[in-house]
Amino acid sequence: MQVKAAYRRMVMESHPDRVPTHEKPQAESKFKQIVEAYSCLKDGMLFTLITSLCFSFIIWHLSCNWFD
Repeated sequence: MQVKAAYRRMVMESHPDRVPTHEKPQAESKFKQIVEAYSCLKDGMLFTLITSLCFSFIIWHLSCNWFD
């Protein structure tokens, strides 16, 4: 949740529609970098979650079969 909160804060601070006209090119570049970085982090967190859930399921399945 900390990553998501930081992402939202940074996006709001650097959104091209929220900065003065003379700062828009820099804001657009920073905004795109933030969105891309968050996308990579989110995909990594999802991969970690899925991996841990799969591992937990495998352990649970093996333990259930041992007691049959």
